[in-house]
Amino acid sequence: MGKRLALLSLPCVLLVALALPGPILAAAKFSYTVERDVCKAGAGKYGFGHAALRVRIIEYGKSGANRFTYKAQVWKRPLHSRKWTKEYQWPRYETTFPNNYDSYYNSRAYSYDPKRNVYLRIVVTVRAWHGDERLFSRTVYGKIC
Repeated sequence: MGKRLALLSLPCVLLVALALPGPILAAAKFSYTVERDVCKAGAGKYGFGHAALRVRIIEYGKSGANRFTYKAQVWKRPLHSRKWTKEYQWPRYETTFPNNYDSYYNSRAYSYDPKRNVYLRIVVTVRAWHGDERLFSRTVYGKIC
């Protein structure tokens, strides 16, 4: 019985193995790194905590990208609630570079001090573009303070 199941599942395993190289090769054109993810309770300007998140995006040469964008937001949750709401959004940041065979990277840092006692987290979405075509996108969630 076990041998039959193994033989029946073999085509599925082969199909998955053949499908993997495409996405793996596509993903190798970009990467992101969380360079800093800090959450300090009782710190900050108002004494209710301090959150900081620094994210780097890297393009490896032949991707076709010529622009990076960052969308960063602060999400809060009251202490006795389960619902997260957006408290603040930074202006969208964009940087351009030539579409050639050189590799490019960019880092952005965001920090926030809440004005009242709530849970909060910084959320950053990094994207790589070629003109209006999105080539890469990742959302990074900072630690919950």
